[in-house]
Amino acid sequence: MRFNNKLKYSFNIDEQTDFKSVIVPPLILQPFIENAIWHGLMPKTDGGMIHIHVTEKEGKIYCIVEDDGIGRSVSMQNKFKDTNPGHQLKEIQLTQSKLELNNALNQRNATIEIIDKINNENEPAGTKVILVFDEE
Repeated sequence: MRFNNKLKYSFNIDEQTDFKSVIVPPLILQPFIENAIWHGLMPKTDGGMIHIHVTEKEGKIYCIVEDDGIGRSVSMQNKFKDTNPGHQLKEIQLTQSKLELNNALNQRNATIEIIDKINNENEPAGTKVILVFDEE
């Protein structure tokens, strides 16, 4: 309602996986979801879709946040309109630092991969963030 139905979303959570055995730092997905909404989807006139997938494969938990927004390159071009253009980048850097600290403290090997999606016309077509966590 807040976005006048511009925002559509889906959650796909693997029901076969016991997520109680996975240590994930608090609010680790939040900045990626927030960035997808505010910087990827809201600038589009017709809004867009955000997908959140959580699944287990070969002893690892995959958390994927994917949107069909304007893409990071277009968002960076629009940053002059933002009152705080460095805010988005700082959030991602803080999240990466939090994950690195968690890796060091818990002897884990969690990773973040950010993929800029491209459509058939070689134009930005959103962003895909993949976070991978080891199971206990």
